[in-house]
Amino acid sequence: MIALIPYQTFEIKTRLNPEAARQKLQEIVEPRKLMRFGLSRNHNLFEGEIEGAAFKISRIIHYRNSFLPILVGQIQDDLDASTLRITARPHWFIILFWAFFAFAVTAGGLIAGDPSE
Repeated sequence: MIALIPYQTFEIKTRLNPEAARQKLQEIVEPRKLMRFGLSRNHNLFEGEIEGAAFKISRIIHYRNSFLPILVGQIQDDLDASTLRITARPHWFIILFWAFFAFAVTAGGLIAGDPSE
């Protein structure tokens, strides 16, 4: 079956305990900025929010890419280690745009009618 909303779920297992894994994640994630100006490369790899064991981050890039996935995940305790369960999905604006585009194409096809008439 084809998924209506494209996403991918995956896990990363680490030997770090959940608090150490959270700390490592905080080292590479900075708070989200509304606008990024200039070509400064003085930043972390990702931007987003980390709250407790949950996080929502995306890669910092220096070009425009509306299809860049958002990574939403949880850090879970796994005995003497931890597991990061992550879902990569597009931004909600992109999903709404796809839905509108699909509706417009379908409606246009139905309104146009049968070309053989």
